[in-house]
Amino acid sequence: YRGFIMLMLVSHGFGFGELRGDPTFGAIASWFEHKAWVGITFWDLVQPGFMYIVGVAMPFALAIRMQKGATFSDNARHVAIRSLKLIALSQLLYMGGSEPYRFQMINVLCQIALTYFLVFWIMRLRFRWQAMVALALLVFHTALFQLFPGPGGPYSQEGNIGQVIDKAIMGYTYPGLWVGINFVTSTVTTLFGAWTGMLLMRSTDHRHIVKMLAAGTAGSFVLGLAISPWNPIVKRICTASFTLCSAGWVLLGM
Repeated sequence: YRGFIMLMLVSHGFGFGELRGDPTFGAIASWFEHKAWVGITFWDLVQPGFMYIVGVAMPFALAIRMQKGATFSDNARHVAIRSLKLIALSQLLYMGGSEPYRFQMINVLCQIALTYFLVFWIMRLRFRWQAMVALALLVFHTALFQLFPGPGGPYSQEGNIGQVIDKAIMGYTYPGLWVGINFVTSTVTTLFGAWTGMLLMRSTDHRHIVKMLAAGTAGSFVLGLAISPWNPIVKRICTASFTLCSAGWVLLGM
């Protein structure tokens, strides 16, 4: 799964974009572009897929470290240092370009670092409380946009609460309509992965694993589509409906 995601991350180099306008294969080019606003394309699922598989690996990696003698404090320190390294790498990617360097939070590595750190602590809770935290994150993110709507409504492309927060904290808004608080709902995607990892660790019944993944897939799609009429599926601000629908796709992929 991770290998497939990595392959997709470099897929722009395969020349799919050159197929735009081709009468036979032109539709393929649109699969490798983000939706302008509402909806999901294949390319929109690459980042959720990577965040999900990071979560899947976490229970295995942390358990192996503890088998080798690491304590909880050791793991906590390891996770914090790794998160800081990922944030540092995410900033290095933006240095040396034509534009002046500015600290940013929308790079995939930075978003993964934040969700990875948060999920580590959420995993300490009982499963029921983990589920409650996931729900609370989705509700909190949705409430922010609903309570502080932009000039065109809660999910307006310009002036939404995500951009307002970025402007207040960073002093600027990101190009492409992306917002820094995407990590709030993306944490749920990584948590879905951690739950999958725990399922794989604790069950040897292949049929049970498949049934649980199928139930998660169906539930994610149903919930995501159910709230989409008033919480549109938008990756650029990582709405709750996008988080759930994309989770459905990545669970189906697993």
